Amino acid sequence: MSKGLVDILNALIAVKGVGCLNRPDSWRLVSDYAPQADEADKRKAVMALKSGAFREFFVASDAADAAARLKRETFWGDDLAWDVVLSFAEAMGMDALPTAAEALISGDGGRNAEIVKNTDAEEPPVFVRYGLDARRRRANVARRVIRRAIVVMMVLAAFAAAALACYAFRAPLMLRCADMLRSGRILPRDLARALLWYTRAADAGSAEAMTAAGKMFEVGDGVPQDYAEAMKWYSKAADAGEAVAMYRIVRLFLYGLGVAQDEDEAAAWYAKAVAAGLDPAEADAEDAFRIGLLYYRGEGGLQDYVMALEWYSRAADMGNFDAMRELAMMYAEGEGVERNWSEAVRWFVKCLEDEMVMVEGGSFTMGGSSSVNRVEVLLDDFMIAETEVTQALYESVMGKNPSHFKGARRPAECISWYDAVEFCNKLSEASGLEKCYSGSGNNIICDFSKNGYRLPTKAEWEYAARAGVKSKGFKYSGSNDIGEVAWYWDNSDKQTHPVKSKKPNEIGLYDMSGNVWEWCWDLYSSSGWYRVYRGGGWGSYAGYADRCSVSSLDCYYPSRSYDDLGFRLARSAKD
Repeated sequence: MSKGLVDILNALIAVKGVGCLNRPDSWRLVSDYAPQADEADKRKAVMALKSGAFREFFVASDAADAAARLKRETFWGDDLAWDVVLSFAEAMGMDALPTAAEALISGDGGRNAEIVKNTDAEEPPVFVRYGLDARRRRANVARRVIRRAIVVMMVLAAFAAAALACYAFRAPLMLRCADMLRSGRILPRDLARALLWYTRAADAGSAEAMTAAGKMFEVGDGVPQDYAEAMKWYSKAADAGEAVAMYRIVRLFLYGLGVAQDEDEAAAWYAKAVAAGLDPAEADAEDAFRIGLLYYRGEGGLQDYVMALEWYSRAADMGNFDAMRELAMMYAEGEGVERNWSEAVRWFVKCLEDEMVMVEGGSFTMGGSSSVNRVEVLLDDFMIAETEVTQALYESVMGKNPSHFKGARRPAECISWYDAVEFCNKLSEASGLEKCYSGSGNNIICDFSKNGYRLPTKAEWEYAARAGVKSKGFKYSGSNDIGEVAWYWDNSDKQTHPVKSKKPNEIGLYDMSGNVWEWCWDLYSSSGWYRVYRGGGWGSYAGYADRCSVSSLDCYYPSRSYDDLGFRLARSAKD
């Protein structure tokens, strides 16, 4: 019997087992099971199937030869080989079973001997033991087919799940790819390709990718800076509920980037971002300070002093000096929090580190062009405060506020020279610095080698007002137009104004001309007790001997005070 015919027999057994003897697709089933069979043998088998002559097909074959071929073709031990032999026996009569069994004997004598032994039995037990009756064989085949069908279904389900997973994770995978290309981690840095992948991920619905693309356009990272394009991407992400995108829109309105600066609009978007679950860690120091301002000022109905305090504190912890200053003011004024002078001083001390401007030393001619007291002066480096001492700072340190025109952010006035010296020593002590002043009354001396706070000398004051080595030769400190830089008689409404509300000079100092006169260390003359003050105040006339010019100088008793006389801090520069 040929190898192909054995395959056909296997095929026929399978077809018979599933009850497909007379189905139209018998030929396909036989071909599938016996692809190597001879076409003539296939035709015989199919003809037998179609005519129902299954028995005749088997009778025409040699059971012993078939069994021997099965054995030679290494089918021994395969249940299918026994099914073939037993099918021959079933079709040809049980007397053919011993011959077939004998042909398959190879070492497993016990099993085959039992088959031979029970051949003549009316109901051979071997048929029960090894599932030899036709019904059991058909059931076994059916179970195999079902098992195969289940396996196929499981495989298809696995493929479907994998395909679904690939689709579900497509956008995140593209996003991660873009992140790696943008950062240069794992993949070589390629911003053009990063933007391409962000765009693809965005098209797949990733709001995070939309936000990332917007950031690239906002900061000009690998693409031309384009705030309008950034806003377009942020708006798409915000529509998808992305809190970070809403926060980026807040920044655009806060800083007026590509849109008109609008704190109300910024506040509205910030409220949306918070509702969408914004993580406060998204804000850097400057942003945190600006958000604190929104809460403090109540922009867009957001007024909440507790939140303002929280955001200022967050910004201050990140080193933002503006936030430190606002914290100091809140504690000094008791606005939204319980007034706390020690906390106010603590924050004032911190922000003074930023407010002290380093002035590079040099030489200059002190005194106005018409002054008979013009003198050449050589100065070392020193530091001077960017503003006059405010009432909030003064009261925090001294525990009192003698100023006439009240206002935490206005300059302290009605301050005597002695008061100013005392304040400097107390502030130095609170800051952990060395005191510069010692003695009392007319015997006070200043040790300029100490690192604490002190009053500037009259030469230091004028040199700083002129902007030192960066001077542009202005008549007033920062401009030739007095109205740009000074509060004086014509524009002050006969009162002081908050510091830093006019233009600074070339090195960032405010109100060196106007607002209040400022005490200096020096005696007006070696033979008297008057102390020098400089710069003009709110009551100074511009046309009266240029009282607000950088060379203006006057003097008074150190124990006296006026409502247009305050002071500014200085420190010696230390290596």
